[in-house]
Amino acid sequence: MSDEPKPPLSFSRKVLYAALTLVSPRRVASAAADELRNPKIEPEMLRRVKAIRRGFLQSVAWMLATAVLGYCFGRAAFRLFGPNDFAVLALATAGGLVLLWATMAVQGWNIQSMEGNTLPERINQWIYRSLTLLGTLLAVMSGSWAIGP
Repeated sequence: MSDEPKPPLSFSRKVLYAALTLVSPRRVASAAADELRNPKIEPEMLRRVKAIRRGFLQSVAWMLATAVLGYCFGRAAFRLFGPNDFAVLALATAGGLVLLWATMAVQGWNIQSMEGNTLPERINQWIYRSLTLLGTLLAVMSGSWAIGP
């Protein structure tokens, strides 16, 4: 392995590797091992690339579920309570504040372990993801309520 700094990836290379992570993780793992000039680490690179892909796909599923739920709640609120500018503003504000709370509360290096799966790290991740989903739900609900019939 070489200690010389790696040149930054161009934007087009970043897009290419991101797409390949989703459709061909083995090619990305191979490229990572080649970059480090160490073919023995390809299995570990493949594990990491698959973790990235799994996280991306799970987050897409959570995002879509949150968007659908927020939309349905907003439409239901409109049907039950009618137009209400104050409630819509309050929900939008609450959504933004919860997203800010999640961002400001998340811990990083100060709790980081080598494996990244200690109980405090998992709790931190759960809190961050839960607050992010809640903030997004409130924001989508406010928009859905605001559009009217």
